[in-house]
Amino acid sequence: MTVNERVRLVRNALNLTQKDFGNRVTLAQTYLSQIEKGSRNVTEKIFKIICHEFNVNEEWLRTGKGEMFNSYGDNILFDISKKYRLDELDEKILLTYIKLNANQRKVFKDYIKSLIDDSLTDNIPDNVLAFTRIKSEIPAVYKVDGKYKVPVIGRVSGGQPITAIENHYDTIETSIKCDLALELKGDSMEPDYPDGCILLVNRQPILETGEAGIIFILKDAVVTETTFKRFYMDGSKVILRSINSNYPPQEYDAMDIMIYGKVVGKV
Repeated sequence: MTVNERVRLVRNALNLTQKDFGNRVTLAQTYLSQIEKGSRNVTEKIFKIICHEFNVNEEWLRTGKGEMFNSYGDNILFDISKKYRLDELDEKILLTYIKLNANQRKVFKDYIKSLIDDSLTDNIPDNVLAFTRIKSEIPAVYKVDGKYKVPVIGRVSGGQPITAIENHYDTIETSIKCDLALELKGDSMEPDYPDGCILLVNRQPILETGEAGIIFILKDAVVTETTFKRFYMDGSKVILRSINSNYPPQEYDAMDIMIYGKVVGKV
């Protein structure tokens, strides 16, 4: 069996299409197809990228000897397991998810999302509860004459975290597509986000470093406060930073933070 044939075996083992596999290793689908058919050689650069991206055993890809993938202890899953103290069942769930194809992952993610939506409304004070309503309970965003009609579900603080929201709905118009809007209270995110502006929010559970978002502060696993800040990770700590330099950073354990959504614009 050739290196080219083993590349195809790796792709099949990962349940990836040629297009998806190619995107991961920066190869056009046609180029990857030619590699798998043997009409193009696997360059050293491509070889290294495949091994790094998919944790492929380098010796196996070159010679066919050994296992296709590196052992669990040699890859990033080991680091994740160690960092977050995963037990054996956690590890099996993570490994199983990684091996799913795109359609299987969608089913899994939809199920997990439904659990998250349900759990968000447990043990939450009434004046914070409106933030955690599942989408079916928030008025739908709709488009009229090229503008989105977006529900304003309440207020959020840009200064110190507050338990903040009024349970009522207004509507604003914007050209930016989003899930909902919030009125900003405070000047800690000035000049980018002035006091009284309307924040446009996409519901999502993850923020990249430096992104601005709506964030829950937890105490004993219960949501107690809500704030609008830029998000940074520092090991097991989360740093929430204001844009206004008059406000000091706020530091929390990662377990005491829950991301509600990303701010994608303002009105």
